[in-house]
Amino acid sequence: MGRSILHLADLHLGASHDYLGSRGQERAREADGVLDRLAEWIAMAGAGSRDIAAILIAGDLFDCPTPPDPFVMRAIRALRKIESAGIRVVTVPGNHDEWTYPNGVFRRYESTWPGTLVRCAAPELAETIELDGGMRVEIISCAFHQGRNPRPDDWTSPFANPPEEGTRRVGLFHGTLDRVGEFLAGGERAFRLDLDRLASWGIDYLALGHIHKRQEFRSGACHAIYPGPIEGKGFDDPGAGELTLIDFTQEGVRVSTCDARALGIRARDVEIWTVDPLGIADAAHLEGEIEKRADAARILRVALTGPCRFAVDFDDITRRLGPRFYHLEIEGDDGAGFALGDWEAISSQRTPAGVFARRVIEARDAEPGCDPRFWDEVAAAGLRVLGSRGAR
Repeated sequence: MGRSILHLADLHLGASHDYLGSRGQERAREADGVLDRLAEWIAMAGAGSRDIAAILIAGDLFDCPTPPDPFVMRAIRALRKIESAGIRVVTVPGNHDEWTYPNGVFRRYESTWPGTLVRCAAPELAETIELDGGMRVEIISCAFHQGRNPRPDDWTSPFANPPEEGTRRVGLFHGTLDRVGEFLAGGERAFRLDLDRLASWGIDYLALGHIHKRQEFRSGACHAIYPGPIEGKGFDDPGAGELTLIDFTQEGVRVSTCDARALGIRARDVEIWTVDPLGIADAAHLEGEIEKRADAARILRVALTGPCRFAVDFDDITRRLGPRFYHLEIEGDDGAGFALGDWEAISSQRTPAGVFARRVIEARDAEPGCDPRFWDEVAAAGLRVLGSRGAR
């Protein structure tokens, strides 16, 4: 037995990493090893000092419902290694690896899946875990069933009475909490979770999956968390990169996190560096700032928040600096074909660009209290369109 519970969600084993081009398959193999690395960390001397009693997987362990059999067996071996360390495993199918697919992964491996596999469509007591010190944790859960999960208003609690002395309750679900946003917006394949209703069941902690950005919510004494995936799937889904650990005390719930990269569980970070081009003097300055971040292990997107005031060739910078990163890309208006330079100087030209620049100067001078950076942005945007017409 141990005293802590590890909450995982949305590992999406088997996800594509095509955004990395030629390195996509290499990165996919690396990201798919996250469960192996987790099992190895648990087996290492000293990892047990964290005293983990159970691991809760809150859905979407796999990115698709029918991953290849060798791929599934790799995950099963990792989970069995975790079990052999005396740690309980509870797995909930999500909307990507849904239970109701007739030939889905959990249907095929139901009889041999390590630990407890949640199958029910409505919430019920799925497992009871004993922690050090005599505390018991009841796991209330259900699997994602397309079109079969009850609506929140139809949920009836099998736990009308408060838990017994020395017992805590955990809800383990893959769905959209009502605090997150509009339910089923954009055709979302998930079901809605009512935080206040679940809190009324005496649930102390909601172990959630489905939302990939780490988020935390409270309702009374109930603490609800989406931990986010450990590994990133892309720049729009970079992963949280943390392990979320829950401890239960007589006073309530204590949540802690640790850096999965520092523990050797997360292979690498997927990063976006946001750059205000108004703070960059010229192309050489931009290149120098990117070069400072060079790291052979880094996946980096440089995202400029507005148009540059100078000519710069992003493809050329990427070609020269790219080999010093695992992956590098630059996103923004690179100003190809027109160097803005000092836009006030452009106002003296007998060109459409010069006329526009003069009008911007007049508008700026008429509003002396306005942030001058605003007028830089106005000038840059307009001159980008007009500048290619040349002098007349």
